[in-house]
Amino acid sequence: MSDGQSQALACRRRGIVICGVVAEVDGVDAMAVCAKSKKSWLEQFVKLPHGLPLKGCIRRVLTALKLVGFQNCFQAWL
Repeated sequence: MSDGQSQALACRRRGIVICGVVAEVDGVDAMAVCAKSKKSWLEQFVKLPHGLPLKGCIRRVLTALKLVGFQNCFQAWL
């Protein structure tokens, strides 16, 4: 996988997690269930050549995402 492809995949994963955060989905398990139930909707906006991210991936993205900072930025944007 090229560096560009890797970055695009990481961006897609972050986008899915951000959708869960915005939808106020609580926790990794719930986020995975939500993503699975909304897969056809997500595929309208995001290419998922390797399927949905697994729980471990969602957990890593949530850990890296500074939720308080994201929440503040999002609320300011609204």
